[in-house]
Amino acid sequence: MRYFVSLLVWVALSIAGSAMASEMPKIDEDALREAMDDVLKDSESARFRRLEIFKDKDADTLYVICGEVNAKNSYGAYSGYTPFMGFRATQTNGKVSYMILGVSEASGMVCQQKKDGKL
Repeated sequence: MRYFVSLLVWVALSIAGSAMASEMPKIDEDALREAMDDVLKDSESARFRRLEIFKDKDADTLYVICGEVNAKNSYGAYSGYTPFMGFRATQTNGKVSYMILGVSEASGMVCQQKKDGKL
């Protein structure tokens, strides 16, 4: 009986551990907006939608971020939602940083291919 209880506890912990390990990190929109500083005219006005995050198969601490962003242009008007792609990395000191690779239709296509496992 004791062996059976130990086995049940081990299975429960294994399932819980694997569920926790596969949980995707939350996206910090403020940090993402800050990473858009170099890409957008007015990153503070950035609005996000369809945000997705998934593990990069080639790096342990790297996540791919895809979504759409809409921000004000130099005339002060919103220019419309445009696909973007970036990375979320955890540094050795535990700090999370974001890097935007591109804001364009091409970024959206690359994101889709990465998500489908083709890249």
